[in-house]
Amino acid sequence: MEERTITVSGQSKLTIPPDSIAINMILTTLKEEYNEAIEAAGEDLNELRKCLNSVGFTKEEIKTTDFQVNTRYENVKDNSENFKRVFKGYEVINKLRVEFPEDSIKLAKVLNSLSGCSAKPEFSISYEIKDKKEFEERLIQAAIIDATSKAEKMVAAARVKLGKLIKIDGGNSFIGSANNRLMALKESDASLDLEPAHITGEASVTMMWRIE
Repeated sequence: MEERTITVSGQSKLTIPPDSIAINMILTTLKEEYNEAIEAAGEDLNELRKCLNSVGFTKEEIKTTDFQVNTRYENVKDNSENFKRVFKGYEVINKLRVEFPEDSIKLAKVLNSLSGCSAKPEFSISYEIKDKKEFEERLIQAAIIDATSKAEKMVAAARVKLGKLIKIDGGNSFIGSANNRLMALKESDASLDLEPAHITGEASVTMMWRIE
């Protein structure tokens, strides 16, 4: 006799206020000679570190997330109106990141420091959750509860009983973020009166039970 089973998908969606801020920065340097590009990139990095040191960050807290050295070419027209690739130099791209607890006063100080930094970094703000693992566990638990509730209602309507849980598939979760892209700011001593959006997370599971 074929075993009778029921398979149900459960979903969850929760929101939580962010408790931390991340500043992602990009330093880009372009020079004709390789050694010049590396040296200039190092000078920009040192200048950025000085700016961030002035608002309380140590060297160890300024993390490099990606570092690239690429050759840059551009298509230009020659005298015959034909395009040709012209070497423009070596481009160094250094991506960095700092994190700190959500604090609008400190955020204003950091942004003021970056906007006045001679290294001219491109930067963006990201409101995040520090303990993502705990939030993911809450999302998965809520999705399991949702699937179980659906299964119980379905078997009750069919006048059968929910038996042993056979398996759980999925447990997939997604956690968003609240981002703000900032290219430049004017100097200001005032704190930023920001109200960051809550972080939304979603999860889904698929569960199978025996039917008695």
